[in-house]
Amino acid sequence: MARSLAVVAPNVRGSLGYGAGFLTLDDGRKRADAVQDIGALLDWIAQQPQLDKDRVAVVGTSGGEYGNERDPEMRQYLKNISPLHNADKITAAG
Repeated sequence: MARSLAVVAPNVRGSLGYGAGFLTLDDGRKRADAVQDIGALLDWIAQQPQLDKDRVAVVGTSGGEYGNERDPEMRQYLKNISPLHNADKITAAG
């Protein structure tokens, strides 16, 4: 059985390549906005008839903590949006 694969490599906010203003769009409390970019990508995939919205893998790296983790409120915020602390919510296709 042949299987097709589509690779989509988004440049989410906070990434290099679009200048200093774009690079800071995910600093501090704006960090979750970059995650929303991935959500928008998943919505786009669902609208593409040639793609299967139920068979998507997302891969990426972290640039580290973008905020002062010594500030208790910021540390909690970063922990709340951290993939590591939300791993129990990840599901795999069956």
